[in-house]
Amino acid sequence: MKLIRYISVAIAALALMFSGASQAASSYNFTTCGATGPTGPSQGNCDAAYSGTTLAGAVTMSGGIQTWTVPTTGTYRIEVSGAKGGDSIAGDNGTFIGGSGATIGGDFHLTAGEQINILIGQEAPTVPTAPSDSPLSGGGGGSFVWQVTGNTLLIAAGGGGGAGDGYNSIGGNGADGVATGAGSLPAGVDVCASLAAPGGGWTTTYYTCGDFHAGGGAGWNSNGVINADSCSNGTGTDALSPLNGGTGGEGNDDLEPETGPGGFGGGGGSATQCGSTGGGGGGGYTGGAGLGCSATDGCGPGGGGGGSFNSGANPTALNGANAGDGVVTITAVSAAPVAAIPTLSQWALLMLALMIVGAAGLYTRVSRPQA
Repeated sequence: MKLIRYISVAIAALALMFSGASQAASSYNFTTCGATGPTGPSQGNCDAAYSGTTLAGAVTMSGGIQTWTVPTTGTYRIEVSGAKGGDSIAGDNGTFIGGSGATIGGDFHLTAGEQINILIGQEAPTVPTAPSDSPLSGGGGGSFVWQVTGNTLLIAAGGGGGAGDGYNSIGGNGADGVATGAGSLPAGVDVCASLAAPGGGWTTTYYTCGDFHAGGGAGWNSNGVINADSCSNGTGTDALSPLNGGTGGEGNDDLEPETGPGGFGGGGGSATQCGSTGGGGGGGYTGGAGLGCSATDGCGPGGGGGGSFNSGANPTALNGANAGDGVVTITAVSAAPVAAIPTLSQWALLMLALMIVGAAGLYTRVSRPQA
C-alpha cells in the first residue's frame, strides 16, 4: 500500500509538471499598434502594443506590414475589418462623415511554421475647418491577410471613402467599404464615375468627366491614382497596393490646407482644385472611387468605399460595420496542442518524483520478508 501511495505521488508530480502543455493561444488580435495616417507601424510600435499579449515577441515588421508564424497546424477563424474614411468638420455646408470599413470573416486551414503577412488598415485623418473653409478627407485603408509563400491573398476588407465638402455645392459623406469584390460609389454621384475592375486600384480610367479628381483607393493588384490640380503644393501621390507597400496616397493642397492623406492600407488622398474637389477612395481588394467636380453635381463629393475578398469557408460579410481603425483577429478553431517547455522548478519536481519512486522501490526490497 505504501508503494502505491509513493507511486501516486510521483505520478501526480509528473502530471503537474506537464500540465504546461496547452492548446495554441485561442486568439491573436492584430492592430495598428497606435500608428496613424498613411504609413504603418514600426517594430517598436508593435513590440510595445503587443507586450503581455498572445502576440508578444511573435510579430516581425517590414514597412508597416506584420509577419506572424503559424504556431500549430489546424483550422483558424480569420476576421478582418477595413478602416474608416476621414471626416470633414464644419466646412461650407456643414460636417460630413467618412464611410465605415467592411467586416468579413472565414475559416482557413493553416500549417505550423508557415508565415502570414497582415496589413492593418488605418483610419484616414480628419481634416479640420481652420484655416480651410472646404475640408476634404482621404479614404480609409483596407486590411489584408496573405500567405508569404506565393503572396496568396486569403482575405481582405475594404476601407470607407473619405468625406467631401461642398464649395458652391452639396458636398457628401464617404461611401462605406463593401463586403463584395467591387468597390462602391457615394450616394448621388453622376454618370462620370464607374467602379474599378475587381482586384484593381481606382484610376482615371474610371472617370470620364475629363476633370481633376481625388485619389482612388488602391486594390490588391494595383495602385490607386490621383489626378489633381497642382495649386501651390504639388499634385499629391498615388495610393499603393499592399504588395507595393500599402502606403496611403497624399492629397494635393493650396495655400489653405484643406486636403488629407488616405490611411495606410491604400486609402486615396483627397484633392482640391484650388477650391473643393472630392474625398479620397477607400483601399481594399478593389479600390474605391476618388471623385471630383462635375457639371451636374458640383464639387465636393465623398469618396467611394473599397471592396473585399474572402477565400475562406463559412464566410460572413458586413458592409460598413467598422467605424475606426482596421483590425484582424485570428482564432484557433481546432489546433493541435503546443508542448510547453518545462521550467527549472518543473525539472526539480521531476527529479523529486523520480527520487520518490527510487526510494519506494528500495524500501520495498529492504522491507520484504526473507524467504
